[in-house]
Amino acid sequence: MERVGQLWDRALVRAVLSTVAVIVLVAGVIVYASSRNSVKVAATPGPAIAPTPSAAKLYGPKIAVPKPALDTARRFVDAAVLRKDVAAAWAMSTAKVHGGLTRARWDTGNIPVVPYPSEKFGGARFKVDRSRQRDVLLEVLLSSHKSGVQPVDFFMELVPAGAGKWVVQNYAPRGVNPPIPAAQP
Repeated sequence: MERVGQLWDRALVRAVLSTVAVIVLVAGVIVYASSRNSVKVAATPGPAIAPTPSAAKLYGPKIAVPKPALDTARRFVDAAVLRKDVAAAWAMSTAKVHGGLTRARWDTGNIPVVPYPSEKFGGARFKVDRSRQRDVLLEVLLSSHKSGVQPVDFFMELVPAGAGKWVVQNYAPRGVNPPIPAAQP
């Protein structure tokens, strides 16, 4: 410890260490100040954020809600959500709704579609959020005829499957993005 004290008593050592300390302090202030600046945009031409495709490019032009799409939505609620005919629900939905299940596993009735108790079911109302050539998005309100049972709100997305047929591409509770379970080996 005495040796360190003796080194510090030398003027040259104090000058060098003081200079290094000032350089480190100035460098730290510069780095801090530059990191606190507003967002810097690159000097390259073009937009800073990649443009997203318009709804018309993604889903096609606006159309009136096709009757077959609404029919599929009603049948899907009855077959899959109320669990009255899960086998028929398979054909009304895409692999995304199937959640990786095989047809045999789907047919057991343990499916990745949020159920609603059929004995309490009072009806379903549909509100159109988007109706385009390649996509129809509906809000589905399921209500009960029994008092004390709260209505629940879901989103249902349907896509065309050829020859005027529509299938369910997505069915999820409003405001929630639940994970879809993967198939077990």
